[in-house]
Amino acid sequence: MPSSAPKPQQSKRPTKPSQAASTPNPATIQKLERDIAELEQTLKSIHAAMLEPEATYDAGRLSELQTQQNQVQVQLDSLIEKYIQMLEDNDQ
Repeated sequence: MPSSAPKPQQSKRPTKPSQAASTPNPATIQKLERDIAELEQTLKSIHAAMLEPEATYDAGRLSELQTQQNQVQVQLDSLIEKYIQMLEDNDQ
């Protein structure tokens, strides 16, 4: 006959990571800042190229630049999100 005694429950809560593990490395933050600045500069260059007469009269070239602009913007948005998250984690 099976025992009716209750089994001890194990905690299902995840353990908190240590404070040191959640603190972002300053070098990582600086690298993100540099990468963000680079991508912002790339966007400025693409935008300038889009305003050149050669691009405004060449639909294929303009389309190519728009595609590049969209790809860089997605990368930039991702890095900014990561950067903000790291700063928020650092404040906690």
